[in-house]
Amino acid sequence: MADKTNREKLRVIVSHAQTDVNLCAVAYKMMKACDSEERSQVFEEFIKSVRRDESDGSMKLPVVITKREEANLMSRYGSYVDQKLEQLLKENMEESEFYAKLTDFIFNDEMLQDGKAGSIAIFDCVIDKRLPYHKLDTTSAITMDNDQFAEVMKSIGDEALEAIDSAMSHNFEQKTERAGVVLALIESRERREERAAMLIRAFSHYEKQILQLHERELKRKLLRELMSDDDE
Repeated sequence: MADKTNREKLRVIVSHAQTDVNLCAVAYKMMKACDSEERSQVFEEFIKSVRRDESDGSMKLPVVITKREEANLMSRYGSYVDQKLEQLLKENMEESEFYAKLTDFIFNDEMLQDGKAGSIAIFDCVIDKRLPYHKLDTTSAITMDNDQFAEVMKSIGDEALEAIDSAMSHNFEQKTERAGVVLALIESRERREERAAMLIRAFSHYEKQILQLHERELKRKLLRELMSDDDE
């Protein structure tokens, strides 16, 4: 009964509280009180709900972990949790097994026995873009070495590749318009390897944008530092 009560309480809190480290501290405390068999199910439900459902932000939780503590804890435990996540993700196991192993790690690993360490481990999972976890069917994966990929790109030709670039750069009013044009260009290719290569070409457009944003932010940071030095 206690497990069900904590589960229900956590659902209510997630729907009304801001998704931050202090929500994860509350979740850690509630999960800790659960039976070990139920804990992984509660953890899985928590991860999915905070990523999928929008909170109205009406509930204010007590500050258990300050921003400074959060930064220190992430610095200390973040990479440790990330390494475990990477290990489990590579195994591509069933979803229930994945969450069971991850929950066991968070609540039983010697390094994470402190409540704040466990809370930051949950928070690290919440902000990780690879979660919620899904077992992938890797039988459809296409494997190519560099020479094979270069040959596929050559067979597609510059005209078709440039058409992808134009579609990705065009100022459409709706995302679905761009997606429809790009999809048509990709589906026009008969070979599956060519369709995959054209999809990679479309993805690279966003990679370039992210790189440009990063470079602009670095320039702004450098400019602020230079102006700060001048003031001194």
